[in-house]
Amino acid sequence: MGHVVEETRGQQGLDPAPYVETRLALARVRCEQRGVRLTPLRAAVLEVLLRQEKFVTAYELVDRLRKRNQVVPPMTVYRVLDFLIAQGLVHRLDTVNGYIPVRDVPDSGRYMVTICTRCAKVREVDTTVLGIQLDEELARAGLTRDSSVVEVRVICDRCRS
Repeated sequence: MGHVVEETRGQQGLDPAPYVETRLALARVRCEQRGVRLTPLRAAVLEVLLRQEKFVTAYELVDRLRKRNQVVPPMTVYRVLDFLIAQGLVHRLDTVNGYIPVRDVPDSGRYMVTICTRCAKVREVDTTVLGIQLDEELARAGLTRDSSVVEVRVICDRCRS
């Protein structure tokens, strides 16, 4: 069906620091290629998101930044999130009003994000083929998707057992 991104950050015995630094470096390159800047605040917000296994709301980001001695008003965080979304670095999850970083899936522009309803763990799946089929069915019904991300609420294996 698609490419599933396995979460490895934060698991026992694995250091998330190299993962986060690599993703931040890739984000800087992407921004440079697009002629925009990944400012220190934008990088800080992205870093907070990269260190989470679950979605984060904008107000949780404000809180986490404050704990890092960065006092940032909510409206500024929303503007930063809008920038990160526009650069393809962050997904907004409408069903839970939260945000996650874009992971290592191929840049197909079509994603399915699964959200565990019990533990809030998030997984990202490349759904290029499924997305094309969905778009065709919507077109037959006279509809067009306004988001490249399909959100699916699930119960993960860990919570089910």
